[in-house]
Amino acid sequence: MSKLPPNRREAAKDSLKKFIADPKLPGLNFEPVRNATGFFTIRANAGDRIVLEKIEDGYLVADIGTHDIYRKLNRRNR
Repeated sequence: MSKLPPNRREAAKDSLKKFIADPKLPGLNFEPVRNATGFFTIRANAGDRIVLEKIEDGYLVADIGTHDIYRKLNRRNR
């Protein structure tokens, strides 16, 4: 997250706080990633997504960035 510009970093932090408080908030758009079992995304802002990996009792932040992160995730899971 440290590589993101400050405004995008703050938006990501805010989204993660909201997700922790209530994962079902409609604005987060929590959804599974197609073709990547165990991975989900939430919306950080209009252009960024946060990829979450399901672990035993919660989620781990796997990546944050533009929609290009889907391609990177799909390459990693082949």
